[in-house]
Amino acid sequence: MKDRLNLAGDHLVNILSPEHNYLPFYECHINEKMEVFTWLRGASHNTGRWVDAMLRLEDATGYAIPKDIEAAVIANLKVMYDNPDHLFLNPLPEDSPFPPQVTEGQLEYHSMREGLLALTQMIRYRDSDWAKDKAKNMIDTVDRISDTGIDHWKCELLDRWQRMGQPGKPISRTVLDSGRFMEAGMDYVMATENEQALQLVKRFAEIHYEYNTWPGGTRELYWANNHTHSYYNTLKGMLLYGAVSGEKKYVDRVAETYATTLQNGTIKESGITFHDCDKETGGDPAAAGDAMQIALWLSHNGYPEYLDDVERIVRSRLLASQLTECPPLSRYELPLDEEGKPYFINQVSKAPRQVKEESVFYPENINEIVLGAWGIFQEAHWAKQPTTDVSAAVLHSLCDFYTNITEDQDSERRIIFLVDYEDDRIKISTSESKQATVKIENKDAKDLSIRIPDWVPTEGLSVKVDDQSIDTDLVNSHLTVKSPNSVELVYDLPEKITEEITNGVTYKFRWKGDRITGITPNSDWLPFYPNF
Repeated sequence: MKDRLNLAGDHLVNILSPEHNYLPFYECHINEKMEVFTWLRGASHNTGRWVDAMLRLEDATGYAIPKDIEAAVIANLKVMYDNPDHLFLNPLPEDSPFPPQVTEGQLEYHSMREGLLALTQMIRYRDSDWAKDKAKNMIDTVDRISDTGIDHWKCELLDRWQRMGQPGKPISRTVLDSGRFMEAGMDYVMATENEQALQLVKRFAEIHYEYNTWPGGTRELYWANNHTHSYYNTLKGMLLYGAVSGEKKYVDRVAETYATTLQNGTIKESGITFHDCDKETGGDPAAAGDAMQIALWLSHNGYPEYLDDVERIVRSRLLASQLTECPPLSRYELPLDEEGKPYFINQVSKAPRQVKEESVFYPENINEIVLGAWGIFQEAHWAKQPTTDVSAAVLHSLCDFYTNITEDQDSERRIIFLVDYEDDRIKISTSESKQATVKIENKDAKDLSIRIPDWVPTEGLSVKVDDQSIDTDLVNSHLTVKSPNSVELVYDLPEKITEEITNGVTYKFRWKGDRITGITPNSDWLPFYPNF
């Protein structure tokens, strides 16, 4: 598990372009002929993603971020925040030190979340005075330009809005800005206890509780909540606000939405979820990671029944869809459309998308760059693609999972997920054949409470404590062991076959426990699973 997270960190380091101010490439497109191109855009959005994910990774696994690389990326972050509005924006062309390929994003509200997440990790893990000051000023701005109710933006107050000739406002009621911002706002609140930020999130939570959630957890799909990742971020922010403020109605609304709309709805049992909620193209592991975190956070707030979902999504979707090996890649010469412009087929719309010729690049080390990535996929269960913001988003989610594998409480240590893990207190080693074997080395002999997944057959569960067999006595799916030095679990892995229909295709899955071990139909185009 740790190695997979660190491989993602390597990818995010390698995706930076030294020739372009250490800005990240936006995406690498790999076609079925194993041809590839990469292109440059989306600089501010992905820079914020990068800082957030990499600092979380360092905290989770001890990953060593190269100091010169971090300094270069932070310098870019500071350029993007260097404006009178204290918002996270690409600079105007006349002020920009960046290459011309990244001029978009001079005034946009979608990336406020990514900017504040980056500042918060710099506060949390670097004790950065600059980030502390900038985050307070950013909260002041967002507070000043927003109001209550559905039409809550007053962007005419922004200096950038005036300088750009009054370019228009964000569309109200959408999860694409204030909705997704709530998650970052609450992360900042939890790091700093900033009361102004808490009240700002409360304002947004009230709006989205009324307009983007519904009693009983149902959902009315429309243009303003169609972007899955932003919709899930909105639920995450609402859940965190409810948990921190004690306003339980927000936690309960997210719980019923998860049970009614997400579970086997917008995210299927295989873990597939899509970039847009009204499509079954463009599989999006970033959104799957969000769903996993929602289930995880619900377990912290009175809904432990979703913990099996957490581990299943991690095993059968997030780890399965990471690009960990790749054949040699050759140059992808883009076709030209009727206007003579290069284009590719967009993963979500399945329509041609033009790309500026000067934005397309072919790095010599592309085979090294792509390893460790996730992306918006060309197909439902194969055709892995590196998309930088998706890689950073999935890593963000997996770091949260990794730091919640175990939890120390006053009287005991809880082991929540049975996956490979080690720190200075405990080591968990797992192996599978016909049965699963989990070996736990408890380095300080603290009492253990081990969660056994609900799908594990209790009649086939055997337990040894310090090499002595004991009777299994589970209470609420937990096995309590007093002061062990070692614990060994052996249990059966039930097999089953399931079917899912995606975009008109019926896929058949073979399962072993909570892991997919085969699929049909399948492809040799960077598949997630073995053939079934």
